[in-house]
Amino acid sequence: MKKLPSPLLFIADMDAAGECLFPILQTALKGGCRWVLLRGVNASRQQLLAAGLRARKLCKTHKAKLFISRDAVVARRIKADGLHLSSRQKAKKIPGMMLGQSCHNAAEMRRALANGVDYIFLSPVFKPLSKKSRGAPLGLAKLKALIKKSPVPVCALGGITPEKAGLCLQAGAQAVAVLGGIINASDPQTQIQNYLKQLQKPRAR
Repeated sequence: MKKLPSPLLFIADMDAAGECLFPILQTALKGGCRWVLLRGVNASRQQLLAAGLRARKLCKTHKAKLFISRDAVVARRIKADGLHLSSRQKAKKIPGMMLGQSCHNAAEMRRALANGVDYIFLSPVFKPLSKKSRGAPLGLAKLKALIKKSPVPVCALGGITPEKAGLCLQAGAQAVAVLGGIINASDPQTQIQNYLKQLQKPRAR
């Protein structure tokens, strides 16, 4: 099984962060964030490309991996480390780039695996901190059951506070993805450190 870049993924969402995106990203990287997913659902390709180039430079400075959400063209152009698909997308793997996909249930997991993904998101584990959920939270028991069926690493997403992050690893996730928990924090740098502290604690499986 492949290893994910870090136990913590920061979703740098252009819509949610707005003009604060790069100050937040800068402080998150200073705090020890080493895996970033740049997402711009409502951004144009040109806007995503410009943001991607800027984020790529910042991530390289801090030796962090940068993934792009949904747009394979932008991912190629900026030489991203990975491409992340929505649950409804199909895409061919790009040489030298990890491929991931969002999933919310077993059926979507099967479709993602048929896409040849290297990892999957499972969400929402808890009630999301940043947006309304499209379905009921999975909870830890269902998360654990779905992870057992996955031959690729799972990154847990949705409502994950620092206190809940370790519980997701204990359920079998290799990493957690966080958006609102970092973007809405008064001090993103310290918040990153809070997450990492919890994720690095030794835990019985």
